Amino acid sequence: MYDKLVIATGASPLIPAIKGISTTKNVFSMRTAEDTFNIKKAFKTSNKKRVVVIGGGYIGLETAASLNKLGANVTILERENRLLARVTAPVMSEFFTKLHEDNKVKIFTNKDVISIENHEDGSHIRCKDHSIYKADLIVVGVGVKVNTELAQDAGLQIDNGIMVDKTTKTNDDHIYAIGDCTCHYNPHYNIHVRLESVQNAVDQAKVAAKAICGQNQVIYDSIPWFWSDQFNVKLQMVGLSNGYNNIILRQEILDNSFSIWYFKDDELLAVDAVNNAKAYILGGRFIENRQSIDKNKLRDTTIPIKPNSFIKR
Repeated sequence: MYDKLVIATGASPLIPAIKGISTTKNVFSMRTAEDTFNIKKAFKTSNKKRVVVIGGGYIGLETAASLNKLGANVTILERENRLLARVTAPVMSEFFTKLHEDNKVKIFTNKDVISIENHEDGSHIRCKDHSIYKADLIVVGVGVKVNTELAQDAGLQIDNGIMVDKTTKTNDDHIYAIGDCTCHYNPHYNIHVRLESVQNAVDQAKVAAKAICGQNQVIYDSIPWFWSDQFNVKLQMVGLSNGYNNIILRQEILDNSFSIWYFKDDELLAVDAVNNAKAYILGGRFIENRQSIDKNKLRDTTIPIKPNSFIKR
């Protein structure tokens, strides 16, 4: 029995329908601390160091970078025609492709894995185009499956996650939901969205707690932010770039940093910043305040990134 219930069931790694994947040894997903421990243990006990990562999203790239640092011979197989195809602009895909290749990670795109076979010399990963890649350890990072079974049993509304309102309440007045398993309305972008991020889970938890305690004025209205660490690169992202129709690439003059600014017409939607905390922080402020940006000034790298540098007068 309960007066109020919070569902925080999260998501589970998606295991693709690849023939032989369930009967192959040393196949891992990357989601939890236990996954990290198991991958590291398997790698250290393997006589050979060939690793194939299936999936070229952030999880796959971060895993590849970490195993590369441990001495692995890493190959990434990505089904799309470029890395990070669903989440970033082509210029960012090109940057991370070069970053990994410069660190001796092999990257192959347009690779649709259809089967995995066990052989004496390791696992043979076969793709639809008949290419074969050999591995001693396989990491699968192709997305997640939202854990909505409990919510479905409770009769809650499901649409790309558990539907919640601005206070994280479901269609049942006694049940709230938070984190990766939820789909919420974002007032800034005027869309319903499901986010997979620590920031979203923590912020939603705070809102749910306040709502349950009777603070009626609280709503969830955050600009999403994310990050990714790979080799010597820190990528910080703020906002949602869905629907952008033009970008501005700003390459700083004095250091090895750059940023991509995503616009829909004249509205700034999101900023991706590589080794550039100023662009990330100020970009977030511009987005949150819906400030109008002078694109010509933004393109001019002789103008430093400051709070009022690019605001239209």
